[in-house]
Amino acid sequence: MTYNLEIALNSLIDRSGAKLIGKGFLVGGSLRDLLSGKIPVDLDLVFNREDLEVIVENLQLSQRRSDKGDKFIILDQGRQIFRFIPAEPETKIFVDLMPLKGRDLQEDLGCRDFTINAMALSLDKMIVKPNPKQGSVDEGSELLFKIPNSTKKMEQLIIDPFQGKLDLKHKVVRPVSQRIMENDPLRCLRAFRFFVLGYDLSREILNLIEEGEYSWSDIYGQIAQERIYHEMKAIWASNSSLQRQAQLLQLMQVLGFDEHINFRQNNLITLSSILEMLLDSWSWSKTYPQINRFELAFLLWDLAGFNFYEELTLPKSLKSLQEGVLRGRQQIPVNVCSKCRYRFYARELVKFRDSTWLKLESLGWLLNFARTQVQEFNSSSNVEFNNSRDMEGVIKLSLKKEAQIIPLLITRYKQIKEKYDGNWLLEHSGKDPGPWLKQALQDLHYQKLIGDESGESNYE
Repeated sequence: MTYNLEIALNSLIDRSGAKLIGKGFLVGGSLRDLLSGKIPVDLDLVFNREDLEVIVENLQLSQRRSDKGDKFIILDQGRQIFRFIPAEPETKIFVDLMPLKGRDLQEDLGCRDFTINAMALSLDKMIVKPNPKQGSVDEGSELLFKIPNSTKKMEQLIIDPFQGKLDLKHKVVRPVSQRIMENDPLRCLRAFRFFVLGYDLSREILNLIEEGEYSWSDIYGQIAQERIYHEMKAIWASNSSLQRQAQLLQLMQVLGFDEHINFRQNNLITLSSILEMLLDSWSWSKTYPQINRFELAFLLWDLAGFNFYEELTLPKSLKSLQEGVLRGRQQIPVNVCSKCRYRFYARELVKFRDSTWLKLESLGWLLNFARTQVQEFNSSSNVEFNNSRDMEGVIKLSLKKEAQIIPLLITRYKQIKEKYDGNWLLEHSGKDPGPWLKQALQDLHYQKLIGDESGESNYE
């Protein structure tokens, strides 16, 4: 499984020599992943500055002189961070090279965030010395670099001054020092990212956030938006359960991390459980096929009151998702009947002529409806539901109705547009083309959509 990594590192050795590369260390998340039995897509290597300068010169020279297809990129000239992308293997491996922070490896590891990221593996320990008959180590052999073929063997070679192996084994996030967030409050979000992946946050981490009074405003005020979004995207894309996302939001609320989170804790957990159920249903895949776990995790944060509107620049896809869902939540009353929703959707469809936007508005109404049902169920005055299954049944039935309404409207609108186009309207109105035509065409399509009482009667 590590074969591609070995090919990538052997390419690096081939370009700059085993003796020089052997002075470096594998560190950070790539080493953590290897110890966890995962295959990283990139490797983080650190060297002293003098050796790194020579390696960079060798890689640049190799790139100019050969046509092997390697790529060498300067990621950050000031901080001396470089990326080597070897032509082989076909599955691209990014090898990032950077200088040690501080005077030696011990200082470098002491500058890192969590103990599970503060381990190192000497590259020299993984370089297989060739048979003497093959010549010196720098003259090469078929395979100079070998990653240990078992986690146990790798653990024996680990440099681990902060007991990161033990914390990794127990899936605990613990700070390397009490000062890890002073210069980089973004590490709060990084800790939260590990939480949604199933790690426990140590009492030391929680104390640092709570006693240091770190909050979203601290992060937004000090950190570049690109870095913030990178961490937020990792949280939403973690493939964790929506319940774990809700637990994180609950934790952030307890810690006072964001003042905008205003959802009662038991409501949030219940809602996340219901959304998880809906996401796996046939009705969901039929109605909202473009909404996956990543988008729904994002929307759960939005529902909880986490404010993205002015504080974080989102990519266009998420911004459109947020705007469409918000319009549905704001424009469609929660308890409106399905016939009224049909008419609203019909008007929106002929106005925006966008089936994707229509689905987002429908999703906005459904999320708002589910949220209201959860709030009523968990309230002390609840008299509507006997148990949670009753509530879930009502929400599932509402999704089933949306799965009937939305596809039918989209199909009928397509048929109506083809039959009743601008030429048809001009011919039957006897008028000349003009500004009136666009609105008249919308009105015609709307009347045709709602005029089919047989279509509406299914949803009363």
